[in-house]
Parts: sequence; C-alpha cells; structure tokens
Amino acid sequence: MICKNIKYIAIEGCIGVGKTTLSNILTQYLQSTIILENIAINPFIHKFYKYKSLLAFKTQLYFLISRYKQQKLITTTKNIISDYTIFKDNIFANINLTSQEQTLYKKIFIKIFNKTKIPNIIIYLTAPLNIIYTRIQHRGRYFEKNIHPNYLHKIIKSYNILFNNYYKCPIIKINTHKINFYKTCNILSLMKILNMISNIK
Repeated sequence: MICKNIKYIAIEGCIGVGKTTLSNILTQYLQSTIILENIAINPFIHKFYKYKSLLAFKTQLYFLISRYKQQKLITTTKNIISDYTIFKDNIFANINLTSQEQTLYKKIFIKIFNKTKIPNIIIYLTAPLNIIYTRIQHRGRYFEKNIHPNYLHKIIKSYNILFNNYYKCPIIKINTHKINFYKTCNILSLMKILNMISNIK
C-alpha cells in the first residue's frame, strides 16, 4: 500500500458507477488482495428487479450473508481492496424492504456488522443519474434491464446521506462524470486518486 497504516481500502457508490473496475485497477498498482462482490451468483437477483416486492427480503439476506463471509477474510496482515462495504446493506434494505422485514433484517445486520472491520479509507464514486443509467444499459447485464431511473435516484440519495455524515474513516469522494472506468482510466486520473490516498494521515 501507499501508506503502511492503510491496509483496507473500500470503493463504494451507486450501481454502475465503476466500483469494480477501479478496484481492479488499484489492485494492480498497489499489489493488493482484492475482494469483489459477485452479484450474479445471488440466485434471487436474476428476477429481483421484475418481482421486487416478492424477492426483496430473500435477495437482501443472501447478499448480507455472502458479504459477511467475504468480510471475515479481511485481516490486518494483508492489503485489501474491496468494491463494496458492509454499510451498503442498510441502504438497500431501507429502500427495498417493508417495515416488518427491516425490523428483522436489522437485528441480523447488527450482529454481523459488529464482527466486520471498518476500512481505513472509503473511495466514494459518484456520477449524475443519467450517466449511471447509461453505463448500466451499456454493460448489458440481463438481470439489470428492468432497473428504473427512480430506483437509482433513491440509491444515489441514500449514499449521499450516508457518506456526507460518515466519520469512522476518511472518505475520498470522486465524481466519475468524466472518468469512465469501464472504457479507460487515464494515468493522470489514476495518479490523482493515488495522491489523494497517500495524503490520508
């Protein structure tokens, strides 16, 4: 890592903003171990956007358990870069679950959250709604074809609320409006990101 005190960098943001691609790029430059969320293996996600009310709780619970299993692999002896944080679970739970489902879900979440590590740095990627929606359509995941812009708007708003008020670790906020990690990450943009990381004390 750039700094010996920075062992765990997490990259966060709305669906389609470029988290996984940037995670792969930084992993190569920083020679770190990468933890990626494999969304497609969730057996409920493939019909979730079409039958949201029926599948929301199952989808969310599966994600929480699988994320927790991955989070247990994070240790202080390895340099880790991840394309998500455990915090995202609450964002999607609040948007997708009924009040009764949330009550049960949050009891499980709290027990799991207390056993996970907080990142040393969170890189929060943002982009305008129209840009995010276009990128999602271009990457062509068949189970995402039913995502509605209003749903993305709720996610963006929730992420902004979370990270505008987060204090447990430094947040590096990067607007990816003009940086499309799916196509290219020019060396100047990458060096700016690395420089921001190195300036964290």
